[in-house]
Amino acid sequence: MAKEEESYPDPGLGVGLRATFRELRRVVWPTRQDLFRMTGVVVGTVVVIAVFIAVVDAGLLKGANFLYGAK
Repeated sequence: MAKEEESYPDPGLGVGLRATFRELRRVVWPTRQDLFRMTGVVVGTVVVIAVFIAVVDAGLLKGANFLYGAK
């Protein structure tokens, strides 16, 4: 026989929202300076990866054109 799954009663929307806001008060939010620094790191990383992918794509295109004789 399959093991029966335990079910918990739904605590209701109000209880869930109160718990969510209680957890949000515990969050250590970054400072404005930290936020801009981390955003810069993310944007810089995205730009570097985009350039890398563009270079690889251009190289593969040239290689495919060379192999298949396309002009």
